[in-house]
Amino acid sequence: SPRAAQTLRACGQAGVVGNHARDLLTHAQTARLRNRWRPAPSLEEAAARVASAFRVFYDGEGVVKALEALAARVRAASASTDQLALIRATEAVLFDECGFRGVDADEYYAASNSFLDEVLRRRAGIPISLACLFVAVAERAGVKRGALRPVSAPGHFLLAFGDDDAFDDAADVFFSRAIFLDVFARHRGPRYGSLSFGQVAAFIARHVGVNEQQAALYLHDACKNYARPDEVGARCARNLMLIMENEERRSLAGSVGITHGVRPLAALDIYRQLENAFRNGGD
Repeated sequence: SPRAAQTLRACGQAGVVGNHARDLLTHAQTARLRNRWRPAPSLEEAAARVASAFRVFYDGEGVVKALEALAARVRAASASTDQLALIRATEAVLFDECGFRGVDADEYYAASNSFLDEVLRRRAGIPISLACLFVAVAERAGVKRGALRPVSAPGHFLLAFGDDDAFDDAADVFFSRAIFLDVFARHRGPRYGSLSFGQVAAFIARHVGVNEQQAALYLHDACKNYARPDEVGARCARNLMLIMENEERRSLAGSVGITHGVRPLAALDIYRQLENAFRNGGD
């Protein structure tokens, strides 16, 4: 209830909620993941599930209101309902007007970078969380669902945009029409946010150590068989598992206590359950 949540929040702020209460919350969240799981219908929903997995004070209504307010600004800024025009307006509002940005290297591995409400509050995130935010705002502003495709590239996370022909099997059509959005780098300026197929393939080739032809084949397949919301959610959960594993090691060394109201071991268990739920539907 709202009163219970208010009481818990006050206790948490005062440092009264102990480890036993946190463990109860952990077990309750685990049971919810196992028994009430449904496939995520959108990137926004996948991101919300990640953010609320063990954070009892996650403000889902506040997140929705913030996304709707940003989408309203995009619609007001766009002179057209053309899909690409709406995407460019989304870029301008988020990165040029509101100051959203990719986090710096020294804060890249903070767990809060994966939480949608924290990304909205701090206006900063990692590639995958900024991509989820971007799609949530763009679709609310009028971009068709599925027009922005998540591309889970090695070492990076991008969005691909194009009409149906842009994702055709014909390579020449794909090369000429698809646009890749690097929302993590877009705050540096428009030219950093839009990439061609060739530019992305060259990045993959350098990162993985293959030739550009092999990288192009991989990228073409990644766009044709783009990551679904649950796959994106699973990648977010795996990122958090790595963070919590690191914090667990640091905690055992005596340098870390409590993270986001939950001991690292408890949080790690939740994200293992979450990643399994995204992959296997909660089984």
